[in-house]
Amino acid sequence: MNVPRNHTNITPNDCTNNCLPQAIIKHQKELAKAKHKVNWTQAQALFFLGHWLGDIHQPLHVSFADDLGGNNIKFTHLTTKCKNLHWYWDECILYKGKKSKKKWLALLNQQWQQSTQPKWRQEQVWQWADESFQLVKSSSLNYCQMNNQGSCKKLRGKIKLPNNYLLQHQTIIEQRLLFAAQRLTKILAASL
Repeated sequence: MNVPRNHTNITPNDCTNNCLPQAIIKHQKELAKAKHKVNWTQAQALFFLGHWLGDIHQPLHVSFADDLGGNNIKFTHLTTKCKNLHWYWDECILYKGKKSKKKWLALLNQQWQQSTQPKWRQEQVWQWADESFQLVKSSSLNYCQMNNQGSCKKLRGKIKLPNNYLLQHQTIIEQRLLFAAQRLTKILAASL
């Protein structure tokens, strides 16, 4: 989902067709159409819902078109296969840090057991998109620089991420993954 650089938050007026929140609503409705028989359209809706819930919780999927959601933001210093900020948040930030993948998944499972999400309501998708958008605009993400008018100024050239970037954002990515899983669970429970 792309919005103008001077945007302050995400609302339903930001998109009426072909954006992430609308896709979640569309596929949730498709999945819920016939609760007692599953057809190909519903199976496809289930697949897309899983994908869309992951996307809406990855901050750079709710950002700006002029840099392709961080795909054009190159960075230096990190020893990683990821070469741009979007790719880094999509893949390379996962399973990193001091935890092994197995320990990390166990930690996520423990956190899952301790938290809850409200029942599914369609209007929540705009809140989820706004959560990601607010993260995108935070200075720690190094995606843009806020100016005095409240616009998120596009960065030029390669950026240098701080040495503690991964550790600083590990908690955020864990929280976003948990929210995505919990919210998908609520959608499925309401739809099936």
